[in-house]
Amino acid sequence: MPETEPRWREQRSSPVIRRGLLPSGDDARLGANEAPYGPPQPVLDAIMRSAVQGNNYAFDASGPLLGGLERWLGVPSSRILLGAGSNDILERAILALAGPGNEIVYPTPAYPIYASATAAGQAVGVPVANAADGSNDLEALRAAVTPNTSLLILCNPHNPTGGHAPTSAIAELVDGVPPGVVILLDEAYWEFSDEFQEGGQGGRGLLDAHPNLVCSRTFSKFFGLAGLRVGYGLVGSEELAAQLRLRQGPGAVTRVSLAGAEAALECIDIYRERLDELRRERERVAAACTELGLDPLPSQTNFLLMPEPLPQTAERMLEHGVWIRPGATMGCPGQIRVTIGTPAQNDRMLELLAGLVEEAGAPGSGDGEPVAAP
Repeated sequence: MPETEPRWREQRSSPVIRRGLLPSGDDARLGANEAPYGPPQPVLDAIMRSAVQGNNYAFDASGPLLGGLERWLGVPSSRILLGAGSNDILERAILALAGPGNEIVYPTPAYPIYASATAAGQAVGVPVANAADGSNDLEALRAAVTPNTSLLILCNPHNPTGGHAPTSAIAELVDGVPPGVVILLDEAYWEFSDEFQEGGQGGRGLLDAHPNLVCSRTFSKFFGLAGLRVGYGLVGSEELAAQLRLRQGPGAVTRVSLAGAEAALECIDIYRERLDELRRERERVAAACTELGLDPLPSQTNFLLMPEPLPQTAERMLEHGVWIRPGATMGCPGQIRVTIGTPAQNDRMLELLAGLVEEAGAPGSGDGEPVAAP
């Protein structure tokens, strides 16, 4: 007998997001790894200028951004993909390499698109647990590759843990993978790493020697343009880039978004100054959380993952205007992920966490019904 009800694929998402109860205004949005500051004025000006052409598709508008990325990174524009955020690049690559019988190897816990796109493409997912420090377990990932593997996914620095593996170690892994296996290196948080600060190239430095490598990056994090949805992929060969490009619909990135991202590349000095402040705040917040006994994992991103002091910590903090991410929605039960915001937002978040830690230490507070945040 045919089914009469649709069979929706279940997706893990935060109850906070489903209810649409996200804070705004002066409240602290520390749950989505967004940048705490808006676009610099030159970027805003470019967005406004482009808005007058909002009636036109962006078929012919990607050239300037591709040229800017080519100059910045030294990758030919023929080997650069543009997408609606790096999520678009990731999903397109996964679906292109999926299919019945194919195996896709990826770290876990990780960004949910790895597993969901693998399932949507009817491939066999092969999740590999992360190392104890939250970085990808490169040896275990390499060992999971079989003759049926079509795609190996890495994430460095890693989301949701913040862990980072040296590019030299990534290079050893890439060198040892059969050339018929495509390697997808998710570098959404690359610019927050120590290597970026020291002038390193990350996966970009491995592309020319590995035609089977794709590095996905984004304008959402370091450049703070999450609302514009612009990501890009750096591909090791024109042939692979062309195949992935075929799987993208026309006009995936809007004319306004292209203009904003192009202008952002001209404001690197401004973004580097903001990065310096964010890295200082990250260390300050990490030290404060350690003093509270929460011991966050080492992070080379714009967030920290740590144990929650009490059950439903994220929900309780939201009641006081601070949105953080519950670990259960990311495969990290008993944890919370906190984005680094402005100093004032971070102070508010730390104040609430301190209150919950104090309650957790009170006699009997760990038993029975959870206590409310201060």
